[in-house]
Amino acid sequence: MAQKLPLWIRQTAPSFVVLVMTLILLFPLVEGGVFKSADRGLGDWLLRLKINSNPVPLNSQVVPIDLNDRTEMLLGERLDDRTAFADLLNILASANTQVVMDFIFKASREHDESLVGAARNLDTLILAVIPVPEGRENISYRELTVEEKDILRRHLWHPWEYGQSAIPRAGTFILPFSALADNALLGHIGVESDTDGIYRKTPLFYRWEDGLIPSISLAAAVKELGIDSDSIEIYPGKEIVMPLSGDEYIRIPIDETGRMIIPYTAKWAYTTHRYSFDRIINAIHDDELLTAIWND
Repeated sequence: MAQKLPLWIRQTAPSFVVLVMTLILLFPLVEGGVFKSADRGLGDWLLRLKINSNPVPLNSQVVPIDLNDRTEMLLGERLDDRTAFADLLNILASANTQVVMDFIFKASREHDESLVGAARNLDTLILAVIPVPEGRENISYRELTVEEKDILRRHLWHPWEYGQSAIPRAGTFILPFSALADNALLGHIGVESDTDGIYRKTPLFYRWEDGLIPSISLAAAVKELGIDSDSIEIYPGKEIVMPLSGDEYIRIPIDETGRMIIPYTAKWAYTTHRYSFDRIINAIHDDELLTAIWND
């Protein structure tokens, strides 16, 4: 005759079976990313609620200049031959502004000399470069020239890094033409969406050779605040720390890859303090219009 199982085993066995079955059923959901999708959905809903109920206006010191379809139609060839960009930089130079441009001026154009001359008149010009992640290089991306590599090396950051990180490494970059890049600071505009097509995070760095190329927004902030890039500390999976004056620091939470959550504060369509590219260009020989623009 078989011996009876102890009472405590008979009492807990059904619960144990239920727990095992629950874990078995949940495993495909976890592996399939169901919980991650639900977490994203909740986060997106809370962010929309915050933006709609209490939007935070864009910093008044940051002024977007829109290049839209209407501007392209009005300026036409002046955009193609880059005279419009030269005029824009000359106007902005008169206002003592820091200029950040997310354009890639690759091939040469007829009036590049004027564009380079205008760039020299600026206190600060930060231009975009596009990183090509290591392993994605193919025949579509040519090898960087010796001059381009030298330009990139001059813009590498060497912050203090603590712990193992998974900061993405770039195999190559797409750069502006050398004469222009040589008169600017550089920052990358490499950002990838999540699997559902929504941009929630942005990489603050791409690794190349023995240093890091910062994102264009981080490069602009560090330049504006007068921070020494070599004094920045990176703690993968935790934060980057940027020293200001005294005991003041800026701390930006990051994940293991050096990505930060994009701090959306309001809808772009609701940004009111912005300029039209063509309106500024039309003020190049119109002092009254230029005064009216700056007084808006």
